[in-house]
Amino acid sequence: MRFKRKQFQIKTNTHTVYESYSEHIKPSAPMIVFVHGGPGMSVSHLVDKIFPGFEQSYKMIIWDQLGSGLSYTPNIKSEDLSIKNTIEDLKELLNVLGKNNPRRKIILLGHSYGGLLGLYAIQEKSIQTNVSHFIALHPWIETNEDKEKEVILKRVEEIAKTHQKVHENKREIIAEYLKTGYWIDQYLAPYGYDSHSKYTDWDYQVSLVKNSPVYTEKEKEQYEKGMVLSESLYEDVIKNYNPTKDITHIPVTTTFVSAQYDLITPTELLNDFLSKISGNYSHIHLPETNHYSFLDKPDSIKKIILNIDIEK
Repeated sequence: MRFKRKQFQIKTNTHTVYESYSEHIKPSAPMIVFVHGGPGMSVSHLVDKIFPGFEQSYKMIIWDQLGSGLSYTPNIKSEDLSIKNTIEDLKELLNVLGKNNPRRKIILLGHSYGGLLGLYAIQEKSIQTNVSHFIALHPWIETNEDKEKEVILKRVEEIAKTHQKVHENKREIIAEYLKTGYWIDQYLAPYGYDSHSKYTDWDYQVSLVKNSPVYTEKEKEQYEKGMVLSESLYEDVIKNYNPTKDITHIPVTTTFVSAQYDLITPTELLNDFLSKISGNYSHIHLPETNHYSFLDKPDSIKKIILNIDIEK
């Protein structure tokens, strides 16, 4: 899929978006707006890997959130960098895209933290008008760390029953996880547990940025600085946002997607959330993939998108 960079002005800040293009795409082809996770984990360095083959059927927009990827500058004001402002930025982006593309139906696709942003954005009436379908891909819906850890530790207990090395080193694995709070995959992998996705390995993620043909060397440094800057957003989420408490209704037709080996946003938490909300939504559970299913098993996500009845 071919992309071109565009600068997008939202309030006083300049954002970078990647827009796919094809000479053969119809003016009425649906538009997919991809909202990355993190905070701070832009996917614009992976534009060549996201949904290849879709260029004639869909217009793709990949947005670098303020402070992330190529939307990072050292001049960003600290007061501009908040979850509230990021949600407002997303709503503004969607409203402008809807206004400028009246013939296109918009599919909003939010991954992980991007799924959380999407859940809050679709609560607004104007977004409900502009967005025809929302795909919440492994959304971060439980920001209470204690509840999240409780579920993940139960998963470790289950894994230990069938993985001898994990069983033998369970105490050490759990102690390291509780000390750092980092993705449990990192502590299970050395003991032979295959979480079915290399993309959850932090070193591999870093290598994707460093080896990206999309970024210049200066832009790779920019990406890293943006990740550091965006760490403050994580604390903002933990303190002030929790979809399991704030969201009771899904006003836009939505597909929630979970994965069998997702230890970052476990399916158990999503199931609990869905049991307590109302709205027109469905839940698809993907086997043998992880938190980065759109990279690990792209055909599975493409199939979900292709099966969406955009006219509903």
